[in-house]
Amino acid sequence: MSEVASYAPTWESAGGDPGACVSEADPDTNWSFYRAPGAFLGDQSEQSGHGIRFSVRTSHTELSEGRLVILIGGGFAISHMIPEPEIGEWSRHRISLSEGAWVASSVGAGPVASQTTIDAVLADLGEFLIGMEYGSDVLEEIVSLDTVLLGVCTADLVPPYGALNFFDIQQYITDYLAESPSADLAAPFGAFNFFDIQTYIGLYVAGCP
Repeated sequence: MSEVASYAPTWESAGGDPGACVSEADPDTNWSFYRAPGAFLGDQSEQSGHGIRFSVRTSHTELSEGRLVILIGGGFAISHMIPEPEIGEWSRHRISLSEGAWVASSVGAGPVASQTTIDAVLADLGEFLIGMEYGSDVLEEIVSLDTVLLGVCTADLVPPYGALNFFDIQQYITDYLAESPSADLAAPFGAFNFFDIQTYIGLYVAGCP
């Protein structure tokens, strides 16, 4: 994967999830991604087993490229394909930085990435990319991004953050029954089953720092 061009997104003071957000109209016919700034990069070893959280909104959906989250580092690339979001609605996503949530490629398909590979990427994280390519034509879609967090405790779903309790379990059950993308924690992604529940239980039992 090589960079063709770079653009600066538009800062929106309102309309986010909640508050402010950034947005960008599809600038060209290439694959486009939001790229994380330097504060998210470098040695992120301490985030192993924790998670990534973000919200995305698109005005159009056609291509799967916009659903890719890619991490590159330590000589490896891993990726996660989020479920297709609802058009015009904020879609919240949580991705565990644990084995089972990522594949060992930059295209969202391939063998499951081992924890060793995930940890190698986090130890020298050089790229953190969130896809914004939901249409094939220039200016076909506007994609907004908000609330990007790296290192969140994946099991910690509701305030007070930093403390796991019944309300986190209750929220996960609610998300799971609603087939919310945030409850889709394990492969095969896009299918809600026992493996998602098993993954959440494991994360909850492991606790949060």
